[in-house]
Amino acid sequence: MIMEAVKYMILGMSVVFAFLYLLTLILELQHRIIQKYFKEPPKSQKPQKNKKEKLKKVAAIAAAIHHQRKRNVN
Repeated sequence: MIMEAVKYMILGMSVVFAFLYLLTLILELQHRIIQKYFKEPPKSQKPQKNKKEKLKKVAAIAAAIHHQRKRNVN
C-alpha cells in the first residue's frame, strides 16, 4: 500500500514537473516570436518636447509661488 502511494506521488510530481517545463518552453518560444515580429517602434522626439513643456510648467509654478510669497511679505 505504501508502494502504491509512492508510485502515485512520483507520478504526480512528474506530471507537474513536465507541465511546468512545457509551460516554460512555450513561454520562451512566445517571447522570441513576439520580439521578432512585434518590435517596439523607435522613440521619437516627443519625449524631448514633453520635457520642455514640463520644464515650462515647473518654471511657471515656481514664478507663481515666488510672486505669492513676495506679495504676502508686503
